[in-house]
Amino acid sequence: MNKTNREPRCPFFSVKPIHGISALIMAASLSIAAEDAAQQRTIGFQPLEIHTFKPGASRLTIDDLNQDGLDDVIFANNNVSRLEILIRKPNFENLGDLPALEECFDDCGIIVDQGIGDLHVEDLNNDGRKDLVTFGGSLGLQIRYQQADGSFAEPDPFFMKDLSEISAIRFKDLNADERKDLVICRR
Repeated sequence: MNKTNREPRCPFFSVKPIHGISALIMAASLSIAAEDAAQQRTIGFQPLEIHTFKPGASRLTIDDLNQDGLDDVIFANNNVSRLEILIRKPNFENLGDLPALEECFDDCGIIVDQGIGDLHVEDLNNDGRKDLVTFGGSLGLQIRYQQADGSFAEPDPFFMKDLSEISAIRFKDLNADERKDLVICRR
């Protein structure tokens, strides 16, 4: 077969040209799949939501903390020594105007004892609830386990040597024992 008569190749599926119909069907199916995915999410661009946070917001994380199917917002605010935890209200209905933050979320933020340089949401004790992990240069790694009522326990410190040399932390089950392992990257 010469180069001009080759069939187009795709690593995920085969495409056989039938007078341009296959491209049209694929584009239509991708469009429908994108619409279905957008309708399943509650955070997004329709209806429009714009929220302004206080100066100092960093380490923004979007996750479903209480497993109600709605995205919650978690971020560090080192200017006021807080870990901001915004739990989306289940019965919020946007009627077209830009909603106030209090209309959409319950503020469950907590005071922190160190500047937060890294933030993770993970189920570290395999209880089915997502826990909050923060890392900072003065106290190191702290784990706040989520309680049955949705609140978070006092931080459980995790000793680490030479905090100033740590550049990143991640959690992953590396040895397939169904428990998260801590991976530390040092400078």
